[in-house]
Amino acid sequence: MGTERGIPEDVPLDLVANEKSCSTHNSSKQISRHVWSGAVPSGSLSLIGNGIYVFTPAVCLLQIAGIAARFLSGKVDKEYQVVVIAQLGCELCGQYSISETARDGHIWRLPLTSVGELAHLVEGNQGMYGAKQLREAIPWIIDNLRSPAETSLFLIMCVRPAIGGYGLPLPLSNFDIDVKGDKTGFFDGWMNMKCTVDFYWPQARLVVEYDSDAHHPEDDEAKTEHDSQRADALRALGYIVVTIRHDGLYKPKRLRAKMEEIASYLQEGLPEATAAFIAANNVLRNILLYSNRWV
Repeated sequence: MGTERGIPEDVPLDLVANEKSCSTHNSSKQISRHVWSGAVPSGSLSLIGNGIYVFTPAVCLLQIAGIAARFLSGKVDKEYQVVVIAQLGCELCGQYSISETARDGHIWRLPLTSVGELAHLVEGNQGMYGAKQLREAIPWIIDNLRSPAETSLFLIMCVRPAIGGYGLPLPLSNFDIDVKGDKTGFFDGWMNMKCTVDFYWPQARLVVEYDSDAHHPEDDEAKTEHDSQRADALRALGYIVVTIRHDGLYKPKRLRAKMEEIASYLQEGLPEATAAFIAANNVLRNILLYSNRWV
């Protein structure tokens, strides 16, 4: 059936129909049939042709949130499952998709949904299966992240300390800041005199840049010099710039030093480095940095 309709045989399909028109008894190895007996949320379906609809990415995330406890059982402790949902939410609201064939492990694309759309879906369907779990994850989902590593860094910075995060305020992600008035000449000719930065806290004029080894190899002297000049030009405009290298994500002491620096600029406190926090932080980092994709 899969090859006849242009779908590879190894790609699983989940088909949903109303209670009267579908039976789950006809499921196969490739196809799982489901019955949706309740009302379908308004705007949650997109027509792809011949009377066939697909759920929007927002609704798919809500459904995944509802079954997360089942497919993560024995793999991720219950209190950390919200992180897995938030991680996937950041991907759907971000500008990337994970790809096993891409050189960097992901490809660029436009966002598939937004935090606003997720919040609207949850608030309008509070009794729907998965709404409770997704509501718990939304505070740690932001728009416009551009890579899995950016998502991991964001979650480590911002999720609650009880599960190993540093509890920092949410930043703006991949935000265009104003570079008018640049006197260094670095930004001469830049479109609209805007510069996109990875993370930005406007209340402190704080910029945090994630420096990926994949995009900025150490032997690329020209790129390294360009990034240094860019940071200096931003500082000359009154912005505070902190850079976190890719390898710093994997060195807890180095990463904590960066978190302390960021927290000082934001005038925020950090959780004490107790044995309990260090253990929770290690679990969180293992989930985000060392594990295969969960869903």
